[in-house]
Amino acid sequence: MPIISVNHLSLSLGDRVLFDDLSFAVEPGERVGLVGANGAGKTTLLRLLAGQGGPTPDSGSVRLDPRAAMGYLEQEASCPDGRLSGGERTRAALNRALDGHPALLLMDEPTNHLDLAGVSQLIDRLHQADCALLIVSHDRYLLDCTVDRILELENGRITEYAGGYSDYRDEKARRFSEQMHRYQEDQKRLNALREDIASMRRRAETAHRKSTQAVSSGLKMGEKEKKRAR
Repeated sequence: MPIISVNHLSLSLGDRVLFDDLSFAVEPGERVGLVGANGAGKTTLLRLLAGQGGPTPDSGSVRLDPRAAMGYLEQEASCPDGRLSGGERTRAALNRALDGHPALLLMDEPTNHLDLAGVSQLIDRLHQADCALLIVSHDRYLLDCTVDRILELENGRITEYAGGYSDYRDEKARRFSEQMHRYQEDQKRLNALREDIASMRRRAETAHRKSTQAVSSGLKMGEKEKKRAR
């Protein structure tokens, strides 16, 4: 049974469609990356999954396994101790989230305030964590080291890819190349069809001109009409 499932979720903000019939699920133990361009709606989606408020969806639902605890690490991790650096706040927030033994941990850009050493420590900690992960991140290295499935949010839709970030980029490039090839082949067939139509039209116009020429061979009217019909 999925820890969390999104079913036909749609959300519009004014004239902009943010989510269009989104459906996906995260299974126990899965490590999933959520990627997309800035402004695609990743943080909004993560907040909806975490039950942190935000705009009400137009339709669809989010279902969490009632037996499963969920942790949520926001993009700007907070900490009561204002003396901590950004990286220290992130590590403290992660520790608090994991101390709750969540079945699923949602993370929004967890490497924003971390240096290289901090990213390596985060990756080690996530490898040790006994929970499913859903990570929003632009950090290719983090995603390559921690996830085995990528969800891409683009134009309001979710597309799934197996593997880490590098696998996702390679597969996306391959799919794009295939689409371009199909488009080019379709254009060739369309151009050939247009040429066939133009050729048929030229032949029809020529035949029509000939059929309306004056009859000099003594053809009777009925025979002339037969010629015109042909």
